[in-house]
Amino acid sequence: MTDLLRGHFDIFAPWFIYNWVYDPEELEDEGIELPIPPNMTLSQIFLEKRGKNLDSLQRRVLEANIRRPYTFYEVKSCRPGEGVQLEDLILGDVIDVFEEKGSENLNPGDILFARTVTIDHVTMLDGCGKHKIPSDFKENILEFRDRILQAYDTLTWEVLEEYDMEIRDFYFYVCDDFLEPLVSQNTDGDPLLFHTLYYEIDDPGEAFEKLRPLAKGISKQKLLDEALYDRNGNLVEIEFPWLRKGFKGNALFDDTVLGNIYIKKDILIIDVNSAKRAEKIKNEITKRLKGHARLRDTDIQTLEEVRGGEEDDWDEDLEDELDDEALLKRPEIQEGLVKILNGKWEEWLDEEVPFFGGKIPREMVKTKEGRDRVRDFLKFMEMEVRKDEVMGAAHLRGIQKVRKALGLPVDGEEE
Repeated sequence: MTDLLRGHFDIFAPWFIYNWVYDPEELEDEGIELPIPPNMTLSQIFLEKRGKNLDSLQRRVLEANIRRPYTFYEVKSCRPGEGVQLEDLILGDVIDVFEEKGSENLNPGDILFARTVTIDHVTMLDGCGKHKIPSDFKENILEFRDRILQAYDTLTWEVLEEYDMEIRDFYFYVCDDFLEPLVSQNTDGDPLLFHTLYYEIDDPGEAFEKLRPLAKGISKQKLLDEALYDRNGNLVEIEFPWLRKGFKGNALFDDTVLGNIYIKKDILIIDVNSAKRAEKIKNEITKRLKGHARLRDTDIQTLEEVRGGEEDDWDEDLEDELDDEALLKRPEIQEGLVKILNGKWEEWLDEEVPFFGGKIPREMVKTKEGRDRVRDFLKFMEMEVRKDEVMGAAHLRGIQKVRKALGLPVDGEEE
């Protein structure tokens, strides 16, 4: 069961909160008694006990999610960075889904196991299996649908809810018997292959001066805050990220962490997570240090080798360190994030926003209807960015500035 949860937690968590109920008769034989009402989801129990403390948007989010079943969706078309059009292969419905990040990695014909929820005429994914089902498996799903049709003339959401367990088991069957393991990739889509490059250098101070422009967006002084010096004031040790402008899958973030650069005395060590990035940084070293750095060794490991070969021995802390986003959690990067995202949110004030039908937020708040739509959108965005451990706090500060600029209430204020 632990392995099952580890592999499918993305779909388990929403199901447990919004769909799971227990029948006391089923637990009676086991001598188990739960201190919660039977035949009610956890979200329904929460609404009943704490609903009065929620605002209208929070209530609508919970209410829209309650008992929303999982089903199989085929991707019909994509708008990268905006959303996708999906067809429910069991019910036959075609819907437009607002999905900013996921739409970057989907193609027409891909099949998803997911649940959707619609709030204020905006439909989103809330719970999606991490496996993309190959399009040639569509026939098997249609056969599964036809078996359900033998018991029902018309398929509805209520029918899907009744077949909740069978649909989920069918997805697990697909994952176990038909899907190839997903290839681990970095944010550029390159296969993960961890490279550690070891250089011998002539002068750590000179190497830093030549390489520090690779940490785009971070000032020299900020980089030097954590540096170490010898008794004569010469730089002997420093570490900083290799950054690139632009972040695939998130238009509000400008930089991608490509690797880590570490200088200590006459040694330069660079960590990257793909062969392509390794070649690129080699070229940068050759160009910038011009013979003052000599490659002495390269350590290359696959993801399996880094893990030590056994899934059970996988160190979760090490997994975090290997992630591109781990470096983004560092204080110096977070400070830069706040500045970057504040600027992006300030630009948003005067942009034509597709979500608003091309209207400009600063103009929309001049009417009551427009003001309500902008306010509800910002509430929704705050809920979404809080899920982001890396950039959430920086986004929230940017959203609060937007609220002030538009004359909307900020945390703790009432309109």
